[in-house]
Amino acid sequence: MKRGVIAAVLCGLFLLAGCSTIPAAVDRPLTEPQPTLRQIQNAPEQYRDRTLRWGGSIVSVTNTRDGSVVEVVARALQNSSRPDSSGLSPGRFLMKTDDFLAPEIYKEGEDITVVGALQGIEMRKVGEYEYPYPVLRAEGYHLWPPVPARRVRHYDPYWDDPFMYPWWRPYPYWHHPYYYRW
Repeated sequence: MKRGVIAAVLCGLFLLAGCSTIPAAVDRPLTEPQPTLRQIQNAPEQYRDRTLRWGGSIVSVTNTRDGSVVEVVARALQNSSRPDSSGLSPGRFLMKTDDFLAPEIYKEGEDITVVGALQGIEMRKVGEYEYPYPVLRAEGYHLWPPVPARRVRHYDPYWDDPFMYPWWRPYPYWHHPYYYRW
């Protein structure tokens, strides 16, 4: 009896451990509610040094002597912390890290999720427009693999036709116009 209970508890623990969908690099306890990008742009000093989890699509990577700076178009995060590419973006932010990030790997259009402390606002140009970028000092980040393309499945309109295959006829291949063999 005890072995059965222990086995059931262990199986339950393994199943619960498999349900953790947030990558370990960005799985940090966060204060709720998370401020929006617009709130931080309006009052950056109120949220300074607050730990945030943001994500989006990479615009550019700039490597400096001190590390790397990644410009990101912000996107809403899904339950797994993956950026949701559908919908509008609330704006842009910068991720700063001490690591060297290769531009060939961290390239434009790739999805990234960042956890870090807000350092403040940095003014940069987007075209001719002066834009206030919130700056996150990265404690952890995760580059997401591309979403695989969906397979298009061909539907054969004659496969389940009830008038073509009444119940008294044999197996469907026998009287199908495309699958008939002599």
